[in-house]
Amino acid sequence: MNVATVLKAQNAQLFPPSRESNSALEDLARTQGVELPPEYRQFLAFSDGAMFGETCLYGCEPHIAQPHSSVTMTLDEANEGRPAARQAVVLGASSEDLVVFDGQSGKFALADRIDLDPFDSFDSLSALLLSLES
Repeated sequence: MNVATVLKAQNAQLFPPSRESNSALEDLARTQGVELPPEYRQFLAFSDGAMFGETCLYGCEPHIAQPHSSVTMTLDEANEGRPAARQAVVLGASSEDLVVFDGQSGKFALADRIDLDPFDSFDSLSALLLSLES
């Protein structure tokens, strides 16, 4: 099951793809020392971020998320000031945790908001998203 299918099943609010995604992802790879995996790049080609339940996946541009009219954070903003040596990229947030891609392990993970220590790792973003359903 791919990310788009999982998000549609969760009735996620999706956003139009960004025209800026290629340059934004190149900048992110340069500053964080981690290239995002194809699965996340494919997701961004489909939707520039998503909101579902208490979880947000970040895109390359800010969006107004309904019903609370909150503005979503961008990938760049979420990773600003984070040390590249950590080789982890913040992709989103749930009510208590961060959604990250760990460049060292090549896995998606739920991680602590402060030190980015992953406590639950997944081989795919789809698997991580499915774990948030329950």
